[in-house]
Amino acid sequence: EKNILGVNGLGGSIAMSSGKISQNSTYFYRYDTNGAGVVLKNNASFAMSGGEISDNNTYSRGAGVYMEGTESTVPKFKLSGGTIKGNYTQPAIEVVTLGGGVYVGEYAEFTMENNAIIADNRSDGLKGANGGGVYLAAKGKCTMLGGTVSGNNAGYQSGYYDAMGGGVYTDGDLIVKG
Repeated sequence: EKNILGVNGLGGSIAMSSGKISQNSTYFYRYDTNGAGVVLKNNASFAMSGGEISDNNTYSRGAGVYMEGTESTVPKFKLSGGTIKGNYTQPAIEVVTLGGGVYVGEYAEFTMENNAIIADNRSDGLKGANGGGVYLAAKGKCTMLGGTVSGNNAGYQSGYYDAMGGGVYTDGDLIVKG
């Protein structure tokens, strides 16, 4: 329960149907720290049909789940059940915080369906914050076929920066059906 799950191999995969990934943190106050709960890179894949990713904290992107690839190495995350809740990207001096629950970076693919829940996640920043629940970067792909995104928040702690997309913020390809 107190360990980060990292899948960073060519073709590595994980399936989660129960259990908890909870109370993990990354710390470096001034610059980027990404992914406190689950990190997916290269061609890694993660299928979550149950369980919980909760109460993880980071100082930049993707407190619950962080994923980012390249044109030739595309990580994939399929969330078909379970809950991503209470994760927090907290303020750091030099960065905009993104994706409290899930950060879908460039060349990453995220699918949400069935009774999956992304709730009560938060992204706060000193230079702005986007995507309290889900942040979708340019060149990333997100398909939402079902599930619930609720109670998420994006906020800022200084008076002149923006906070956008409490539930979902998108710069990439977003498809919502159902």
